[in-house]
Amino acid sequence: KSPFSISVTVPAPLTAVASGNLCGDPVSEGAFRTFVYEQKVPVMSYLIAIVVAYLDSCDIGPRSKCYAEPGVIKAAQREFQDIVEEFLVTAQEVVGGAEYEWGSYNVAVMPSSFAYGGMENPNCTFMSASLIPGDRSLTPTLAHEIVHSWIGNLVTNALWKDFWLNEGFTRYIERRILSKIYGPAFRG
Repeated sequence: KSPFSISVTVPAPLTAVASGNLCGDPVSEGAFRTFVYEQKVPVMSYLIAIVVAYLDSCDIGPRSKCYAEPGVIKAAQREFQDIVEEFLVTAQEVVGGAEYEWGSYNVAVMPSSFAYGGMENPNCTFMSASLIPGDRSLTPTLAHEIVHSWIGNLVTNALWKDFWLNEGFTRYIERRILSKIYGPAFRG
């Protein structure tokens, strides 16, 4: 595991979003913009991620932004507004008060063809646009990815043969969060 920083230069008006905290505003130089991200918490290399696209952004919570293509951003905001913070606060309670170590928790909405429902990159979970049905019924996937902030990202298995621990404990804590918010039927 290692901390890292990423500097990404892209043609304007593209936006680069990465698995770290954004260090200030992007720097414009001619027809390009440079985005710098820093990850102070050591992570496994599979969690280092960058997306570059025509993206708009909006606030979805006090420590959270959503990044999505212009045609999707409003639907994404409606889907994820405030639920991210509710999941984060409840997760902290369920894991015994352990603080969320990462600073920001952002969501980057990927095209529906994204091969995974969600990917728990630190500071910026990548979520498939197919998880935005308009009724919040698929937000439990987001709860699952948030739990990875503790299980998998912060505490990581030493050997790949034990990777199932990341998903197993994450699923257990996800269900505890959903039960606490929505009632015992969601524990199942």
